[in-house]
Parts: sequence; structure tokens; C-alpha cells
Amino acid sequence: MKNLIFAFDMVCIETQVFPPTLLFILATEDKILIETNENYQKRSFRNRYYIGQDQNLFHLTIPLIQGKNEQMAIRDVKISYTDGWPAQHLKALQSTYGKSPYFSFYKDELNELLNKRETFLIDFNSNCLQWIIRTLKVSVNISSTDTYQKEYKTDVTDLRSKFIPFTLSEKLLPKIPGLSMRPQCISILDQIFFMGPETMNWIYQTRPLISNSVL
Repeated sequence: MKNLIFAFDMVCIETQVFPPTLLFILATEDKILIETNENYQKRSFRNRYYIGQDQNLFHLTIPLIQGKNEQMAIRDVKISYTDGWPAQHLKALQSTYGKSPYFSFYKDELNELLNKRETFLIDFNSNCLQWIIRTLKVSVNISSTDTYQKEYKTDVTDLRSKFIPFTLSEKLLPKIPGLSMRPQCISILDQIFFMGPETMNWIYQTRPLISNSVL
């Protein structure tokens, strides 16, 4: 499953919840390294994901227990459940994608995933990534960093903090057959709900059309 853009066998990304489709176009490699030794950063895909149709794009956020999360190790960031967000997210997904071809196939699994009530954000995000990989039926080796490295000079394509929501929301993905143009920030859930088992075929076809200039 070699990437047509990157020459390395491994990519490194920050922990993300339901990552944007662009990540899977650029970074579907044999190995993905998750950065688990950084500090939390606000307004990122670490605890938000984008959904929507046509021009109605909006983000869903995983609320965190109040505190100085910006200075906290990502491993220690905890999820808050005081506002019942799992039900709110599922309702928003139902409202947005309820009529899409494949939403009903995945609704129960998503309900179980959202209601697992993990304590730590990093564990919830890991569950989401593993679910996506199983759903896409791809073979990817997921590992975590042992220590924080400011930069990687060899063997690893460093995509940490390269995916910035407000920047990607202004750029578009190649057209999906039968759908309007989708912003690069949109979650992979969007493609899964509309394309189901054909999602990876579309990703493989799209990959040559995307270059490093998108980041």
C-alpha cells in the first residue's frame, strides 16, 4: 500500500478524532506513527472533526475537562461527558448523513464507539482510527512514539500539525462522483457514508491528483 507521494515507509501524525479525508489520501502507508508525547493544542483535529453537505460545513467537538489543556501532555487530556455530547454527535451525523447510501450500515457501530466513554482523549481517538481502518479494510501498522522528537530527518514523513482546520476548509478535494466538491478538512466519515466499500478505491484514484502543495 505504498504512497505515490511520499518515499518513506512511515508517517507520523498527531492523535486525531475521525481524521480528515486528506490524511488518508496523503498518508495511507504501511505504518502510521502516532505522536503521543506532545502537548495538547487547541483548534485542531485532536478533538474536532468536520462534517456537512454542499456549503453547510460545520465541526463537532469532543469537549474536554476544563483546565490548562494547552500546556498539558496529550496523554493526560481527559474527555468531559457533562453535556451528553455522544448523543448530540450521533444526532448531527444522522441529520447530515441519514439519507446517504451507507450511514445505516455503520450507525450502530458508531453509536457503540461514541458511547464507550473513554476517560482520555488519546484512547478515544485511537478507537476511532482503529474503527476506520477496519471499516476501510486496509492493513496498516499503528504504533506510538516513545519520546518526543522535534523533527524527523530520516525514514519518517512528518505530518504532525500539518493539518490545520481553518486552512483546509478553504481548499477542495477532487470531485467525488455524484457529489458536490468536498473541502479538504472534511472527515473520512463523509466518504465512508457516501461510498462505503468503494472509499479506498476512490482514495487510490485520487492520490495521484494530490501533491505536497496542499499542506
